[in-house]
Amino acid sequence: MLTQTVDVPVDPERASTAFTAYLNGEGAVGAHLHDSHGRWCGTVSDWDPAKSVSFTWHPGRDPQRAGHVTVTFTPTTGGTRLALTSTGETGDTGDDWQDMLDLYAEHVQRG
Repeated sequence: MLTQTVDVPVDPERASTAFTAYLNGEGAVGAHLHDSHGRWCGTVSDWDPAKSVSFTWHPGRDPQRAGHVTVTFTPTTGGTRLALTSTGETGDTGDDWQDMLDLYAEHVQRG
């Protein structure tokens, strides 16, 4: 299990909506998530708006070998803290997830 965090200066509702949009998906159970090239990489398994989203993750691999990712959105004084926890074979390292969260945070700050 691996956990990475990032803080963003928006409320949890905006942070959660922006996160699923950043993964080229929707915040709905069963929605597909895509990478920047439009390839299907995961499926939303749980969605609690402004609180958490969970999804399978299998970039470039058989979906049967997918890992699982949960992202929680916790209010902070200056916005929201995202905590991303990945388990199983997600195919990404901690550095990959932290890089993705940092890029997401820049995207949110630009609006």
